[in-house]
Amino acid sequence: MFEKILVAVDGSERSDRALKTAASLAASQGAQLIMLHVLLRTTPIEVIRDIAEKHNFFDTIKADFENVQVVAPPVPAVASSASGVIMIPSELLSHVAECYLASAETIARDLGVIDVTSVIGDGQAGHEVLAWAEDKNADLIVIGSRGFGDVKCIFLGSVCHNVALECWVAWVCVGGGGGWV
Repeated sequence: MFEKILVAVDGSERSDRALKTAASLAASQGAQLIMLHVLLRTTPIEVIRDIAEKHNFFDTIKADFENVQVVAPPVPAVASSASGVIMIPSELLSHVAECYLASAETIARDLGVIDVTSVIGDGQAGHEVLAWAEDKNADLIVIGSRGFGDVKCIFLGSVCHNVALECWVAWVCVGGGGGWV
């Protein structure tokens, strides 16, 4: 039924559930799995570190963390750490993306996917998902819901919401309990 499945992955719990859902589906149908990681430019450094530790590649990127600088005091509603607004070097974000995608590829192959492709996007996540889906001719998009539930979601919307509004192919949003929307 599906030949090319694009899954958006960022290392979060819900993204990991989306990856497993997409990989199981790709394996069962002999489909190509395209894993998209959009650079985590607005993600607090502590979260990036947690992702690296959870997926067992923090030691690989530890030296990159030395280049992270606090550029202003903490500001509400802006990506900041406990110590302030930080400038995360693009090299660190790219290294995290590469390491995480390598980990995600192992998970996909362990679930029986034979054809796995990894791509890295840079921009607004919803736009990147749609652009890469079009570029790769995906016929299914799988995304993990974040469940923001705060003011940010009112103004920006969730990635699932943005994709659902503009998507021209089938899509699945995997919820917190592993359910599909």
